[in-house]
Order: sequence, then structure tokens, then C-alpha cells
Amino acid sequence: MPVRLAELQSRFAAIVTGDGGDPAMFAAAPVPIERALEVHRATIESGFARALALAFPTVEALVGPELFRVIAFDYHLSRPETEPTLGRYGFGFADFLVDYDPVRALAYLPDTARLDLAIERCQMARDGVEPFAIDPAVSIELPSSLAFLFSDFPVEKIRWAIFAGDDHALAELDMIPGTRAIAVWRSGRAVLVDALPPAAAGFVTALMAGATADDALASTVGEHGPDILPVIRNHVFASRFARVRPQN
Repeated sequence: MPVRLAELQSRFAAIVTGDGGDPAMFAAAPVPIERALEVHRATIESGFARALALAFPTVEALVGPELFRVIAFDYHLSRPETEPTLGRYGFGFADFLVDYDPVRALAYLPDTARLDLAIERCQMARDGVEPFAIDPAVSIELPSSLAFLFSDFPVEKIRWAIFAGDDHALAELDMIPGTRAIAVWRSGRAVLVDALPPAAAGFVTALMAGATADDALASTVGEHGPDILPVIRNHVFASRFARVRPQN
């Protein structure tokens, strides 16, 4: 009875990944089947690593290409993707790194992956700006691509130092944990990244979620205290990502 394609694929996958299967299913060949499978497995591992490296270049640079290749294959085995879309490959990678023993000591690595992914997604985000009313006379325009992530580590500085090739700046970074917000947005074809206080990001996030300016301010004061107006003025209204406009 012929073997169904899906069953044949499952048997082959089990052999390649080392999860079982019988190499005897293959016909004899001049090259020992075990050696042929090793070559095929190496090709698959390289494919997973290349796909992940496109979205997570900072992580690859930090751990090195050899370890990254192992991590990429282990990630695939642990969390097989369910969507045939390369643009969504690796959405669970940062969470996977949290409990991955070989890099557990690198506490900043998962958030570095989250920043890499935020930048990757920003490159695909739609263009344009959205206005948000501050009062009857003033609105603030924010990029449609704007997103925030929060981290205990200066991951935006880590990424900058890595790609600037500045080992001294990397070694001098203050890695003592302390919550920071990181804004990611696109200006033209360039993706820009800025760190800002969590209170400023909280105010903007509330606006973007549909809150009025008064409600966004009240919720931010409730979470961060009453002395946040200078923070919002300096890190939102005077930021690189916002434009204050008179209401028409």
C-alpha cells in the first residue's frame, strides 16, 4: 500500500531531527545514508539560522554565528512555526530565549531579541501619521509605525554599539537593571530608536489606545506620580517622533 505524502514527510522529519524513524526506508546509495542525512540536517540548520538572523541580527552578533545556529535549530524543534510566512518567523524567539539554558546568564538577550523584532516589524509597518487631540486648539501627530517596548537593560545602546563596531562603548554600558521604555518608529525608509522614561511612553500608549489626553494624563499620574508634566513635555512633545500641530 503506498505511503501517504504526509506520513512520508513525518518519517523523514523524525529521522533528520533525531526524534526517531528508520533510515532503512531509504534505498541503498553510494554515500552512506547516515552521512547523507548529516549533510541534509546541516542544510536545514543553516536555513533556520539564516531565517532567524534576518530578524535578529543583534542576537546573532552577541552570541556568534555558531551558537546562533544551534539556538535556531533548537528553537524550531521546540516551537515549530504554524504559518507559512517568513515575515512572521521567530515571533516566539524572545520568549524561547528566557528559558534557554546556554544563554540564561545573558539576562539582556531576550529583550535584545524583542528590540530586533520590533525593528523588523517596523520596517513592514504602514506609513503615515495619526493625530491625537490634546486640547481644543492643539493636537499631536504620531507615526502610524510607532511602537514601544520596555526593558530592564539598555538594549538600544547594545544594538547601536554592536553595529557601530564600538567594543569600548559596549564594555562601558551600565547593565544594572532599571526599567526603561524604547520607542521604535519609521521615518521614510529609516527605522529610528529612542529611549525615554516609562511615564512618557505610558502617556503616549494610552493616547494610542483611544484615551483622551486628560484620561491619559490621569492614568499616567496615577501610575508614576504627579511630577510627570516636565517628563511628558520633554520626552513626548519635544521628541523626535511627535509633531505638535494647531487644531483646524
